[in-house]
Amino acid sequence: MKQIIMLCFQGLSTVSRAIIHVDESNGNGDRRYKLLVEGINLQAVMATKGVKGTSCTSNHTSEAESTLGIEAARLRSHSLLSVIIKLTVAS
Repeated sequence: MKQIIMLCFQGLSTVSRAIIHVDESNGNGDRRYKLLVEGINLQAVMATKGVKGTSCTSNHTSEAESTLGIEAARLRSHSLLSVIIKLTVAS
């Protein structure tokens, strides 16, 4: 946990808030930490020391397109729409 707390987003003016989320629901008892960031500039967040850039996602489709390419934006849009459809069908 100390390693995660040491992670610093100082200097990213486009990030307004960062939250550390502890996910213990993986079934084997291991804790998994996620850093939830509010703001834009996905590329700067991905390049921050201590962040696993290959696991970063964004719900801002046009930013995903400009940072990762059109195929990443298409996949992200599909993923978001799937969640919306599941929530609509469930209710």
